[in-house]
Amino acid sequence: MTKIILDTNVIIAYPKLLALSGKEFEIIIPFDVLSELHKRADRDMVDRLTDLIEHGVKQGSISIVNADSPKFYHYKQVEGVSGLSETDLAILAVAQVEMQQNAIPVQVATFDKLLAYVVSKYAIPVLSAQDIRDLIKTHQTTFSKFKIESLLAALLENIALSVPLIGSFLVEWIKPKQMAQSIQDKVSSIEIKANAKFIWGIFAGIAISVVGYLLIQNIQGIMQTVNIWGTIIMTILLGVLLFVIREKQRLSYGIAEFIVGVLSIIYIFRNVAFDYYRIQPNLDFTLKILAGLYIMVRGQDNIVKAIKNTSIGIRLKNAGIGA
Repeated sequence: MTKIILDTNVIIAYPKLLALSGKEFEIIIPFDVLSELHKRADRDMVDRLTDLIEHGVKQGSISIVNADSPKFYHYKQVEGVSGLSETDLAILAVAQVEMQQNAIPVQVATFDKLLAYVVSKYAIPVLSAQDIRDLIKTHQTTFSKFKIESLLAALLENIALSVPLIGSFLVEWIKPKQMAQSIQDKVSSIEIKANAKFIWGIFAGIAISVVGYLLIQNIQGIMQTVNIWGTIIMTILLGVLLFVIREKQRLSYGIAEFIVGVLSIIYIFRNVAFDYYRIQPNLDFTLKILAGLYIMVRGQDNIVKAIKNTSIGIRLKNAGIGA
């Protein structure tokens, strides 16, 4: 048997680790990691991961360890290293205690480079992202196969939650079909829900862009209908609405912002009929190009911020993209 101590970022990025067989592996989660998980992940993801962890604790494949107890105190004192969080110190302490008190191999799964460096100094193996993927791949047969109908049902649930008038009815209709039994089914459900939320964010962003484009194309008719003051009021309300969308659906807002930036650049070249010889690379042209690029960058920034505490976001961060 091998004991694997999980960091928060690994749990979010690779929940399948929580479903590894209790005969071959024991998953250890410091209590500090659970506390950090509640702060970082969204409410729905926390509820699903907590349910998954509780299931693993009941079947004996997952252990929760409180690193605040006296026996861990000495192991949380690290000299010559700064920047480790309380959660990092808890993981390090649990790893050292498990390594010294048991003859069972101990490994730490984390994407935190500083923590990985410190853990390796104590001769404790660290699982990299590739190691984790390989480990999951060798146990892939234990997980439920992907089903397109499950993804469609999850997408429908996201749409329902975005439309309050019909959301409650649709969610209640969908829920009985999404019941998960085994811990492997629960893991598959978590991944399907996360993928559906991401896909819905993209579609919603495209929809916002289309609506914005239609408003711009018909702006003259709208102004003639509601007069100048009506247009001013509508513009102010639109600004407030866009702010709310950014706060509530940052991914969709970022997608829409990126599309607007792309369309802005396309529009600049459309004005010269996409003819290279009609382009005048003056200050006005340069500023318009830069404005389009700025909007695109802002859109990508909002996208990365929206997904930073999701499986995709953490994997991007591990690749050096995002804060």
